[in-house]
Amino acid sequence: MSTSDKIALIAVAFTLISIIYTISVDIRNRRIAKTQDALNLKLLAKEIDEEKKKTKVEVNGTFFKGFNNNWTLKIYNKGTAVARNVSWEYIGEDPGWMYHNNIFPMEFMNPGQSIDINVSVFFGSSNSAKIKITWEDDSSKENTWESLIAI
Repeated sequence: MSTSDKIALIAVAFTLISIIYTISVDIRNRRIAKTQDALNLKLLAKEIDEEKKKTKVEVNGTFFKGFNNNWTLKIYNKGTAVARNVSWEYIGEDPGWMYHNNIFPMEFMNPGQSIDINVSVFFGSSNSAKIKITWEDDSSKENTWESLIAI
């Protein structure tokens, strides 16, 4: 084996080593790119969720006993956006409670705002009722919340 054959063999060995190294670096770079893509998708989903939370409307109601044995139906917006055309109604049988409903339907309900409706409960009237609250917001024209409220 001559000197030129040895030099050629060394050159072929270096070429093979560089090809193997290049392939391993390419495989590692592809894995990193896949990981970055997955992280970018998660970050994008998180940003979209945060944007939705900024415009989220969550209207709920609760029934509680106030001063002088008066009952109150409290309807409140615990979301972060304005609710429009807020109204409420009984689902099913009317429990026979007396209330003043001259506020509803409300044109709008700001975040954190609540409305108290005084309710008179009489002897012999039902001790529970199912109510439905409806409202509009930027995401939908008809949102609802339903719950059974009890004395």
